[in-house]
Amino acid sequence: MKSRFAFFVFIIACIGCLSGCATMFSKSSYPVSINSSPSDAKITIVDKSGDTVFTGRTPNTVTLKAGFITPARYSITFETEGYEKATLTLKSGFSKWVIGNILFGPTGVLTVAIDAVTGAMYTLPETANMSLSRASPPVSSTDRKSLHIISLNDVPVHLRPHLIRIDK
Repeated sequence: MKSRFAFFVFIIACIGCLSGCATMFSKSSYPVSINSSPSDAKITIVDKSGDTVFTGRTPNTVTLKAGFITPARYSITFETEGYEKATLTLKSGFSKWVIGNILFGPTGVLTVAIDAVTGAMYTLPETANMSLSRASPPVSSTDRKSLHIISLNDVPVHLRPHLIRIDK
């Protein structure tokens, strides 16, 4: 009877040593909801190695890996007709469950390593949102001598400091 109990305790201890808190209570891939304003923008997601992991249109939900040993980092490029191309960087952060590894004694170092290898050590944000700026209209050499009146709302934000007020 004692040998069965000792064997049971041994098995539980082995399972505890071979899995970290984040591995048990977290996951290694997360769905990320990607949105843009305006919607229906083309998106390209590239990982930190430079590999394209997804192409599609907004709105969309993409499942991305949070990391393997090191945290994941993705560049999401948004493109749509009449708007400036924009890029958003998405980075993974530490899972709150990793703290449990440290709190549970000497096996903490081993379980942190297991969480890092499984990718459960990291999390990704649930959403990635981008507001695109309108593109400035192309100016041809013949247009340089003509006057174009456009709404201030149609002037890209980054060009507004260069405007000259002529209200008199």
